[in-house]
Amino acid sequence: DDNDLYGALLNQIISDSLNAETSAPTLAMHVKEQDELQHRQKQIIKNVEKRGTKGRKVRFDTHDKLINFKAPKPITLPDYAESLFRSLF
Repeated sequence: DDNDLYGALLNQIISDSLNAETSAPTLAMHVKEQDELQHRQKQIIKNVEKRGTKGRKVRFDTHDKLINFKAPKPITLPDYAESLFRSLF
């Protein structure tokens, strides 16, 4: 969530390193910009469910309906199938 803050700080550091000369007014402006950015970060309202803590809220996802589903038909085996399967193992 602090990506904007760190991105702004990195841009400021890079621009300050390119400008070898920093004066007191630009440093004060830099500090003021940082404070404003931090203040904006604090103002962002996060979407948090306050009543959903400690497992009181059931969370679930609905699945799509089954399409072309057909229950299997019971298979009737011939009489000799049981002896055949026993001889295999």
